[in-house]
Amino acid sequence: MESSESIDISSIEFTLEDTYEHLKDIKKERELEIQQLMNIIKNNEIRTLDSNITPEEIRYKRAKYVQSLDKYVKLEQPRDLPIVNTADFYTSVLKDLEDEVTTSEELNEAADEEIKELESDINYLENQIVTFKQMKEATLSTEDNETTNYKAEMIVIKRLFNEVKNDLEIVVDTLFPANHGFQELLCVLTRALSKGGDDLYIDVTPDTLDFINFLEEADIIQFHPHDKTKIKLMNM
Repeated sequence: MESSESIDISSIEFTLEDTYEHLKDIKKERELEIQQLMNIIKNNEIRTLDSNITPEEIRYKRAKYVQSLDKYVKLEQPRDLPIVNTADFYTSVLKDLEDEVTTSEELNEAADEEIKELESDINYLENQIVTFKQMKEATLSTEDNETTNYKAEMIVIKRLFNEVKNDLEIVVDTLFPANHGFQELLCVLTRALSKGGDDLYIDVTPDTLDFINFLEEADIIQFHPHDKTKIKLMNM
């Protein structure tokens, strides 16, 4: 700073000895302040930023901190500050400003990173929602098709069943005009079908042999694999 504002060396009144004594006093004061701060820090609750904090909350806390710091600085009596209009003063101010800019840039970078992470999470969730909607639509479409196919198949099966039933009645009436015994045999076989194990089988009796032979040839009944005197309805 080579200008009219440069400090005049001849105007300094302190001797080196005075300066040394003054610095020793300042050292004692600073050591006392450091000890007090250490005591405060030991008893101070440590808190970290919550993972869910938003950039707006960070800016709010930062502004609140700056306001509190500004208020504290205004209340503090100036001491040990660089002498105004000297190279030390300007250097100190410039360094403080550079440090503040660096700190602000670091905070902004951290905020930008957090915003990117939030945007990435939002995109992921949006993609998940789209995927779930597509899966839901595909499932509903499949269910509709299956329901439609099932109804159509049931109509065909019922028609075929009625046709087979009618044909079977005609055949039975033709082969067994007095078919009371035949109908009774079918009733017994049907009741046995609701049971399990060997109870599915009924005994073969001489008076039902003709009916049994007919039903076996028609693949309606089957004999017990180990006992030819027992029969049951075929699994449809």
